[in-house]
Amino acid sequence: MCPRSDETVSKVLLDAASTKDMTWDRLSALLGVPAGTLWDVAHGKPVPRKWRSRLGLGVYRDLYAMPVAELRWAIENRR
Repeated sequence: MCPRSDETVSKVLLDAASTKDMTWDRLSALLGVPAGTLWDVAHGKPVPRKWRSRLGLGVYRDLYAMPVAELRWAIENRR
């Protein structure tokens, strides 16, 4: 299952770190994302744009496939 929102990614990371006995450094090596960034995301910060595709976010065919909360965030924070 591919995570579809920042909240889902946060839950998956916290679950992996706590129940699967994985360290942030090991998760970092597996995902290719810095350990500090993973920790920040797991504790509520939004996933930085640079790492969204690595964590399975932001890859949609069109706007209708995007979850409402993520679409709202994308519109409010567009650059």
